[in-house]
Amino acid sequence: MALPKQPAATFAIWRFAADTGQLLGEDVAYLDPLAWETDGTTRYIVPPCATTVKPPAAAPAHGKGHCFDAATGKWKTVSDYSTASVWDTTTALPGTPPRFGDALPANLTLFAPPTTAAGQVVQWSGKDWALVADHRGEVWYSQESGLQVAIVAVGDIPAGLTQTARPDVTHAWDSVTGNWVVDDLLREQHQVQYAQEELARRTATASERITTLADAVALEMATDAEAAALTDWKRYRVLLSRVPKQEMYPAAIDWPALPA
Repeated sequence: MALPKQPAATFAIWRFAADTGQLLGEDVAYLDPLAWETDGTTRYIVPPCATTVKPPAAAPAHGKGHCFDAATGKWKTVSDYSTASVWDTTTALPGTPPRFGDALPANLTLFAPPTTAAGQVVQWSGKDWALVADHRGEVWYSQESGLQVAIVAVGDIPAGLTQTARPDVTHAWDSVTGNWVVDDLLREQHQVQYAQEELARRTATASERITTLADAVALEMATDAEAAALTDWKRYRVLLSRVPKQEMYPAAIDWPALPA
C-alpha cells in the first residue's frame, strides 16, 4: 500500500500588526510534523497576528493601506498616512503623521510649503499654500492723523498708511505728491493753541506771585523790595493781557520781560 504524499513543508501566510491590523508582509507557516506523523493530518503552525487569507493583489492607492479585520477574517482598505511626510497648516512646520487607519486631520497636509523670501510668510488657504506679505514689527504712520501705527497682522499694508513720519502737527498728507506738506490752516491752529497755552502759563505764574506779594503788603509785612515787586508783577500781568492785541499775534509774539 502506497503511503500518502507528504504535503508541502511550508504554506504562505501574511502577517499583520496586532494593534492596527496593518499588513506587514508575506511569510510562511511550517507544517506541523507531529500532526502529520500521528494521524496524517495536514496542519500548519500559523503564528499569532498572521492569516492564510491572501490580501488583495492590487497595491492600495496613495494614502490607503491593507488592514486585516480579525472579526470578519477579511482584508479591508483603510487610510494610511503613517509614513507620509506631512505639514501642519497652522505653523507650516513638519507635523506628526497620523496612526495607520486614521484619516488625515484637517490641520495636516501632504503638500510641502513653498520657500519664503524676506517679508513673506506662508498661509494655508484650505486647499494650498499661499505666500503672504509680512510687515509685522514695522512702523508706519497714519496719513490722516500722523500717529504711529504698529503692524501686528500679516497681509498687505492697509490703505491710508505711510512709512514717512509726519514732520510736525502743521503738516497734512498730500495724496497727489504722496508726501507731507505744510497746511496753512493747521499751522494757524497750532500757533493759536501754542499762544493760548503759553499765555495761560505765564499769567498763572504772575498771578501766583501777585497773590503772595499782595498778602505781604496787606498784612504790612512787605519789604520795600516786595512792595516794588508787587507793582512790577501787576504791570507784567497787564502787559500779558494785551498780548492777543499785538499785530503779528499769534504767528509772532513779543512777550513782555519777566520782572526781576
